Amino acid sequence: MTSAKIFILWVLGVWVMIINGYEDCTNLKDISNPNGTSLGTLQGFNVSDCDVNKVCIIDHNSTTTLSMDFTLNERVEVVNTKVEASLGFISLELKIGHPAPCNDTNSGLECPLEPSDTAYHYTVTDQIKFRIRNQKINVKWSLLNEDAKTIVCAQVAVMFR
Repeated sequence: MTSAKIFILWVLGVWVMIINGYEDCTNLKDISNPNGTSLGTLQGFNVSDCDVNKVCIIDHNSTTTLSMDFTLNERVEVVNTKVEASLGFISLELKIGHPAPCNDTNSGLECPLEPSDTAYHYTVTDQIKFRIRNQKINVKWSLLNEDAKTIVCAQVAVMFR
């Protein structure tokens, strides 16, 4: 196969993989969530200065606040975050300043978390430093329990500029 054909297939793969807006990815099957089930239900998702129903435009080196509202189906002792960026078939984990929300007094979470019909509100503010600019990228933000099982997650299309 020529390099031109491979490039076209890669571009088509990237185009197909980019979502529009955000989606609850809790039921997607992945390594941390092999059965496509979760420990909680996503009730709301927001990114500051962004319409999460479209592609979020985020400035490089800006400070951005993300929030998630969720309910729990079972008790959670520890909460950790996992943030992944994907472009086509390439995925990489992003490091954030506060990977353990229960140890961050500004996150809104105090562990352990108990099952409840009342939504928990998680928020994090961090400086965005991403080197790939002017490309639409899917960012998946997951909250995981002590066994690295998915509590909830959301996926949003982002363009860093």
